[in-house]
Amino acid sequence: PPLSVQHSGASVDLAILSLHLNGLSSILGPVNMLVTVAGLRAPGMSLLCIPLFVWVWARSFTAVLVILSVPVLAATLVM
Repeated sequence: PPLSVQHSGASVDLAILSLHLNGLSSILGPVNMLVTVAGLRAPGMSLLCIPLFVWVWARSFTAVLVILSVPVLAATLVM
């Protein structure tokens, strides 16, 4: 059974809200990084020509994974 059935009260609701806010911040951080790198590069510079210290491919791959996985975790939290 869901946690809110066994433990009723405002504390469970606030705990779920805090976890959703944490998930939202986990999504917005990688979105900020991807948009900054994609939008503020020099004119004419392709994504493959960006210097390595700015665009580490492992970091961008991790950002995409976080953006895709955190909403799934948030949905399972309220089920």
